[in-house]
Amino acid sequence: MFDIRPATIADAKSIADIENRCFPSPWSLKQIEEDISSPQTKYFLAVCDGVICGYTGMWNVLDEGSITNIAVLEEYRRKGIARALLNALLSCNVAYVTLEVRRSNASAICLYKKFNFQILGTRKDYYSNPDSTKEDAYIMAWKLMKDKQRI
Repeated sequence: MFDIRPATIADAKSIADIENRCFPSPWSLKQIEEDISSPQTKYFLAVCDGVICGYTGMWNVLDEGSITNIAVLEEYRRKGIARALLNALLSCNVAYVTLEVRRSNASAICLYKKFNFQILGTRKDYYSNPDSTKEDAYIMAWKLMKDKQRI
C-alpha cells in the first residue's frame, strides 16, 4: 500500500536520490530545490511504509501543465504508483498537459495512453544516453473535455 502527498522543499534530497537511481541524466539536487520552490510547479510523492518510493513534477501556468518527470524506484514498480502520481497531477485544475517521453520507454507510453494522452510528434535527439548516443522523444498531450471527463 502507498500514499500520495504533495512534496515540499524538505523532500528534495529524496527526490534527487530517486532521480539518480532512475535516470541516466538525473537533475541535480540544486535544480530540484529550485524547481520545487517555484510557485509554478506541483510535485507529488508516493510513500510506501515510510519510504519515498516515487515522485512526479509538473510546471503549471494557468490551466496548462508540462510534466517534467515521473519516477518510481524499480522495486516498487507495477503496483499502480505511477498511475496514482499521474492522476494527482491531472487533478490539479489543468485542462491541457504535455510531456516528452523516450521513444523506447514502452511502459511509460502505455501508461500515458491509458490516460488518453495522444502522440503529437517527435523531438529528434532529445535525450542523451550515457554512451553518448541520442534518442528521440515523443511529444504527448492530454486534454480535459468540457464535461470534465478526461480524454
